[in-house]
Amino acid sequence: MYLNIILKKGIMGFLDSIKGGFRLIKLDEKAASEIAKDPNSTLYGWIFIIIAGLANLFASSVFSIFSPYQSFLYGFLYYVASGLLWIIVLHGLAKLFGGISKLKEYFRAQSHVLLLSWFSIFAAIKIPFVPEIVGWLITIWGTVMSIVVLKS
Repeated sequence: MYLNIILKKGIMGFLDSIKGGFRLIKLDEKAASEIAKDPNSTLYGWIFIIIAGLANLFASSVFSIFSPYQSFLYGFLYYVASGLLWIIVLHGLAKLFGGISKLKEYFRAQSHVLLLSWFSIFAAIKIPFVPEIVGWLITIWGTVMSIVVLKS
């Protein structure tokens, strides 16, 4: 099924999904609804999470957050699992407070929020205070984007 999506839509479908993610970064509630309803966004959401995990892994490897004894695979799995866990926790909170979306729909939209985590690659710049500022901006704006997704 997912192979058919990739073959049918190809790179253009992925680029359209990135455009939807950028609309979401601009806090477009309509984009969140469109992404949640698009069944192709499930695959692209997984790709977004994987790329966000790789970007975070690269940024953290520059600062040697993981010791040499810990593999890059462990770090990658850590970032991907924490992204998935965050989506599940937010969906649970939304359900607790009266949300009506299904987990799959919420996953589609919330995974596109992780497009913002791709910018964590800039945290690898070793200029004083840049990594901290980038990290804080991603965290704050990601929280605002999550609220937009929860509302839509």
